[in-house]
Amino acid sequence: MLKPFAKLTYTLFIVVLASFAVSAQAPAKKITKDEIYHALASQVITQSDSPLTNIKGALDEVIEIGEITVSPKDGKATVTIKEKAETNSMSTNKAIPLIFAPQPDGSWKWEQFKNDAKFYPVEKLYPYSKDELKRRREAAEMAWKRFLGAMTAEGEAAFKLLDTAKVVIKKDPEPLAAVNAARAAIKKALESNDAETIKAACKELNQAVEPIAKLIDDNPDLKANDAYLRLNEAFETAKKNLVAARNEYLTGVNIFNDKIQRLPFTLVAFGFGFTKLEPQIEVEQQ
Repeated sequence: MLKPFAKLTYTLFIVVLASFAVSAQAPAKKITKDEIYHALASQVITQSDSPLTNIKGALDEVIEIGEITVSPKDGKATVTIKEKAETNSMSTNKAIPLIFAPQPDGSWKWEQFKNDAKFYPVEKLYPYSKDELKRRREAAEMAWKRFLGAMTAEGEAAFKLLDTAKVVIKKDPEPLAAVNAARAAIKKALESNDAETIKAACKELNQAVEPIAKLIDDNPDLKANDAYLRLNEAFETAKKNLVAARNEYLTGVNIFNDKIQRLPFTLVAFGFGFTKLEPQIEVEQQ
């Protein structure tokens, strides 16, 4: 049998122990939307020079906050992040969980992200995202250079064709002046490297070469000239190459622009300076 003092001590011990148990089971602090964005941006700026407010604003445009759960054991928050970008032919609307840990000062630290059914530390996301987004942006830039080369090649192919036609029909073919003007405009546009000037030069070339198709119908001698027919084939190939190069460039831009809106890349893309590319040519051209 316990003595009265021992009983009292034992009772107090049980009460204190119970109070600790109740305290341990008390609901942990729940992370807020602003704290989530702040934690995400705070992690990114450790790897970049972008302002915190700019990153938070960009994140609010591309992701939305879904379910939030807090572990009673360690107080860590698991937050489901959803893409705002709609499903398209390249990507499906995605949601992934992130893990945030409470800090002694009351703030939160972004620790992990889940991708392809596995959690990774945030540090893994930086090189992975940089490499992928840089590769996609460079692909669009290289496609743009190929487009410019294809545009120049079409102008040169049109000139050679019309120059040969001039010899055959013994006069300047009607499209020749316009094609020469378009070639000069292309050269000037490439030297200035101005998007609007390049766009205008491309449109001018499209209009200049359009009458070439019926030139052979208006001049029967051209149908019997092997040199003209060979150059006409080369010109048609150049036209097809320009269309293909334009489509490749626009596809590259679309892929990059889509990628920076997709998880997990969009969590760090804007902090690393990856922003939307504006196509430098019209989709409906050609």
